[in-house]
Parts: sequence; structure tokens; C-alpha cells
Amino acid sequence: VDEAANTFSADSGDFTLIYKVGDLVSFPDLTGNNAKPFVATEVTPTVITGGNIPINQPLSPETGASGIQGAAKAVIDDICTSFTIIENYPNLEGGPDIYTITRGVKITGWNFTLSVNDNNTGTFSMLGLSQEVNVPLPEGATLEAAQETQVYSGVDGTIYEDGGILGYVIVLTAH
Repeated sequence: VDEAANTFSADSGDFTLIYKVGDLVSFPDLTGNNAKPFVATEVTPTVITGGNIPINQPLSPETGASGIQGAAKAVIDDICTSFTIIENYPNLEGGPDIYTITRGVKITGWNFTLSVNDNNTGTFSMLGLSQEVNVPLPEGATLEAAQETQVYSGVDGTIYEDGGILGYVIVLTAH
């Protein structure tokens, strides 16, 4: 354990086969704060760097063999596509060029409440793999302008494309 660099090193093996950035990891056979869980901020074959280690729980130099343990993971079907959510609150602390970026988002459930001649509502349950708060957009990223035309009417089920009626929702079945 290198307390100054917040790193945990191994002489052999490959941490990257099991762990990745953002995983919750611990070395329960180590002593004191070294045995407490931490979030991996960098993972190489023989070194895991810990992030968000509390100031009041400093690491201490330590050598010796230790088992490694990761937190249980919620795994979503491998064929499910993930996406990134970029949030911007220009009137808040960070200003117009600061974002919250949530990566690896997968929808884990949803619920729709459908009514004729009334607003239809829906909720989505999501899991995200990592989140960066108060950061600029990634280098080279650009955002498209928000769509200004209506794409769906929850009152009568009309679907629009480029301002014209594309069709109507007449049946909705959830599986």
C-alpha cells in the first residue's frame, strides 16, 4: 500500500480481468483503514488506485499478501445498450458550461399510466456506472439544439415527425 498515492499494488496477477474504474473494492486481509472499501479511480494489471478515501481514514504503508474483494454488482443483461445522460443547470453554481455527466446508464424498469383525453405519464428506473459532477463537456463533444417541435401528444396518441403527423398510437403492450 502506498499511502501517498492511494495505490494498492500486486506483484503478479491482473486486476483488470475483474475490476474497472468505479468499482467498490477492498482488501479485507490488510489492517486498519487499508482494509476499508474504496472506489477504484484507476485500474492497471498490478495497481488499483483508490479515490474518495476520507481524510480522517488515511492509508498507511503496508506490505504482505492480501485477498481482494469487490462489492456485489447489479448486472443488467449483456445485450442491453447503455447511454450517457448529460445534465446542465445554467442558473446554478457551475454556470452554463458546467455539466453533470452520468455514464453507462441502463434502464432497469419502467411504468406508464395511459389515459384517453388526458396526459399520459411514465417513470423509468435507471442505474448508472459512473457520474462526474461540475465538469465541462468532454473534449470534442457537441450538443445538438433541443428539438422545438412536438414529437408525441399524450392526449390523443398522435406521433409527429418534422411537424407533420406520422401516425397514431392505438395499442401499447408491455412485456
